[in-house]
Amino acid sequence: MNSATTPTTANSLDSQASADTVKPSGTSTSSQGRPPVVRTWGVWWQKARWPTLIVSTIVLLVCAVAYSLNTTVFGTEINSHTWEVRQFSFRQDPFSKTQLTNIRYQSSLIASGAWSSTTGLASVPDPAIKSFLSAKPIQPERWDLVRLYDRYDTVGRGAILLRLVNTTVNGSKRFWIDWTSSEPTKAAILWPAAQQLVDLGLYVSLPELFDLAAIEKDNTKFQERISSLMQAVLLEHAQQNLTAGDGKFAIDVAKLGLTYGDHPALQAMVEQK
Repeated sequence: MNSATTPTTANSLDSQASADTVKPSGTSTSSQGRPPVVRTWGVWWQKARWPTLIVSTIVLLVCAVAYSLNTTVFGTEINSHTWEVRQFSFRQDPFSKTQLTNIRYQSSLIASGAWSSTTGLASVPDPAIKSFLSAKPIQPERWDLVRLYDRYDTVGRGAILLRLVNTTVNGSKRFWIDWTSSEPTKAAILWPAAQQLVDLGLYVSLPELFDLAAIEKDNTKFQERISSLMQAVLLEHAQQNLTAGDGKFAIDVAKLGLTYGDHPALQAMVEQK
């Protein structure tokens, strides 16, 4: 009896010992008895490097193009003396706002209506209007912003003048050109007054000036109303500069107001030197 059971017991112990043997880490043995496979980064990289490089390159190119597009800044500006309009462009870092390139200028792409011709790097007012821009400026020449396109769309004060002079009537932007040709007496009053307001940066007062020109039919009344409007605007501007401590410029503005006729408040400002 005992000799018959001994081999069975031995086989059981061998099987148990084999089951308790720890398999090496990182290996696997298939049920069909294939050798173990060791999975490493090197093997993965051999298979995935080209797709990874291609995807990474595409992502970098997209980012570069997006950055480049966001560095482009361009806009339109108008000369405060001659009313010439030009376009400018440059590149700047969209995050730090650091200018990356020099500014380039070219004639404005909006050349139409009252700015239908170009000279050099700017679009110029129509000759009918330009011939009446005879007012003597009292401010240094400057370029005022009309519109700026960067990450945002910024509208400058110069846009007021362009919008008014390029008023569209019956699909045409020639309203003020034709008006100037048919109303030379009023044109000789309107355009120098508008030029003086632009010189002083008082664009917000232009709409009322152009409204008077459009609705007032009588030349004498037109002169009176324009003079009254200009003196009121110039008096306020002179007082603002006087309050700000720029008495000399305030007097210059007051003198300009007196070219439209007598005015006690303007005269008192001139005399209080």
